[in-house]
Amino acid sequence: MRGEPYIPSRPFSMREPARATTLPPYNLFARKDAPELYCAIPEDRPVPDFIDCDWRFKGSLDRSQRAPGGFIPPVAAASVRLNGYYVFMRYDALPSSEDDREIRLIFDNLARKKRDLV
Repeated sequence: MRGEPYIPSRPFSMREPARATTLPPYNLFARKDAPELYCAIPEDRPVPDFIDCDWRFKGSLDRSQRAPGGFIPPVAAASVRLNGYYVFMRYDALPSSEDDREIRLIFDNLARKKRDLV
């Protein structure tokens, strides 16, 4: 129902990938100059003013798709309730060149720490 907060049907676990079957439909946008920076906007919400020509539409996330890495459903729900959108870093979109290896290691360590907390 519109206007009601998103409540997952089961507890969220960092040990398993987030599945869109528990998500409302979102439109996804990524920064052109930082393609790992995403903004998820529920389809029934207006697009915020800061989404301009510096952002690229990346598609829709619906119930039949797996959520991208870095998208955390409970955090998205809270952010949408407060802001109307959810900004996150997509960690599976990071570059894979040797120069960016250190950045990838940092994100991998953060993901491990999150898993250990759950």
